[in-house]
Amino acid sequence: MKLTRGLVRHIAVTAMSFAVVGLFVIMMINISFLNPIARAFGSFSTIDIYYQMLVDDPVVSTDISIIDISTVESRRDIAAIINEAESLGPKTIGMDIVFANWKDADGGDDMIMNIAGKYDNIVFAANCQFDAVRQSYLKNRSFFTPFINVKEGMTNFNRELYSDMKRDMNIGICLGDSLWPSFAWLTASVSSDGITPLKDRKEVIDFSPTLFPVIAPDSITAKSDLIKDRIILIGAVGDDVDRHYTPLGKISGVELQAYSIQTLLQRKSVRPMPAVVVAVLSFLIVLITEWLQEKYIQVVGWSKFVIVRHFLSTDMALGAVTFVWMLILLYISVILFAKTRMSIDIGWALSAIAILAATRNFYNTCISIKRNNK
Repeated sequence: MKLTRGLVRHIAVTAMSFAVVGLFVIMMINISFLNPIARAFGSFSTIDIYYQMLVDDPVVSTDISIIDISTVESRRDIAAIINEAESLGPKTIGMDIVFANWKDADGGDDMIMNIAGKYDNIVFAANCQFDAVRQSYLKNRSFFTPFINVKEGMTNFNRELYSDMKRDMNIGICLGDSLWPSFAWLTASVSSDGITPLKDRKEVIDFSPTLFPVIAPDSITAKSDLIKDRIILIGAVGDDVDRHYTPLGKISGVELQAYSIQTLLQRKSVRPMPAVVVAVLSFLIVLITEWLQEKYIQVVGWSKFVIVRHFLSTDMALGAVTFVWMLILLYISVILFAKTRMSIDIGWALSAIAILAATRNFYNTCISIKRNNK
């Protein structure tokens, strides 16, 4: 009977903690001046913490290199860079720059168009934007596509509802009646067999910290070992405009493409755990934490040393112990994530644990009032 009452108490306190967190979230969504907090909360994922914990041990990519053209403006110079890179035997070249409209009067446009017709291992970039007035997508494509049949992929990435955080990529983008391949998917499929089939869907990007070798335009030949039999992305690493927020922080667009291509090549897309499993797991984690906190309070109460008993009984001491326990939970989830690439979002559980002590005190107060009234 006593065991049953204890279990009921633990379950009640756990349920109340989740109820308080849920009430707080509802308030953030529906109260206008709390919108900034709602946006921050909505864009947060414990996966971001996982990557930050792994960031000090990056892996050097053996598949993808980047030629940085941040300081290159002329299309004639870009054409020369492509020709020099092609002479070293790359597997594929991905041009993370849209050659929209005729531009150069010095013959650079003709050189780019000749390259597009000469090499079949180059993937060119395009992008699109939705026109709310026309209720259709406007495509921004290479100027030479009406004359030459080239490989062209869309560089658009998905945005979160309340933030600009990039966590997933497009495999294909449906524009009207046609399905367009994304730039990342097309580059990966040209480079390797067995890439996931082209569909109008998203894929979660694996942001396992990676160093993609960056080559300066004037050292291409000297870095031939970083070009031969690799995927070469040509883009602006230092472009302040083309930078995106990711779980690793702010990175350039060409690096974002590199992570996307690597995800497809290594087939390491992050798989979200089913919502029902996350809900059950989160409840069990908080329930166990509630039981551990109560056991801690009981053990501390048995201490014969008054000073030690009083110090360890404080909210500060319990908070410190709980914080260590939360870190242990995070490390366990990081290990599981690194091994399985299964995202275990325990954000709700951590939020409930943070207010567990206050919820327990409130519950005990309610029970005391009820007993006194009887």
